[in-house]
Amino acid sequence: MTCISRRRSFLRLHPQGNLLTPAGSANNYYVEVTLAGAVDPATGMFLNIRDIDGLIDDAWLSVAKDLDLKPQIEAATTGIAEGLFHRLRGQSEERGVALKKLRLFESPDFWVDVWP
Repeated sequence: MTCISRRRSFLRLHPQGNLLTPAGSANNYYVEVTLAGAVDPATGMFLNIRDIDGLIDDAWLSVAKDLDLKPQIEAATTGIAEGLFHRLRGQSEERGVALKKLRLFESPDFWVDVWP
C-alpha cells in the first residue's frame, strides 16, 4: 500500500457583508488530501494526478454549492472539512483507493484535520 498527498487551493467568497466588510469577504483555503492504494505495475501509480485533482475539485464545488444553497449548514472550517472528507471518501472508494487524511487550512496558522 502506497500513500500520496496532494494540495489544492480554493477561494470562497462570502457575499454577506457586515459593519467591517460591507461588500463581503473571501477566504483562501488550502486542502491537503492523502490517499492510499495499490500501485498498478503497468502504470506505476494507483491514480493519475489529474484524477486526484478532479476528485478534490468536484468535492469542493459540491460543498460550496451546499453552503450557498443551505446557509444553515455549518460554514466554519470544521464543517467545510467534514463535508469535503465525506464526499472525497465516497468518491475515492469508488476508484478503489482509500482516503487516509484530509487537512483544510483556513490560514497558515489554523487548520482542521479529518481522519477516517
